[in-house]
Amino acid sequence: MEASLLEKIKLIIHLIYCKACRQYSKKNGQLTKFIKASKSQHVMSKDEKKILHKNLEDQLKQQQ
Repeated sequence: MEASLLEKIKLIIHLIYCKACRQYSKKNGQLTKFIKASKSQHVMSKDEKKILHKNLEDQLKQQQ
């Protein structure tokens, strides 16, 4: 479902003032772009998922 013009305007105004949401929106956009660009149909094993999850948690801890 697409946001209405009014909702888009409200979001833009909110992002101007809210640094946390602006950063989240930027990272979410980068992630979306990365996923769309990925043509791989690779399915990760449980071990690969655990390693990825641990790496992501470590990265998040370092950013705080």
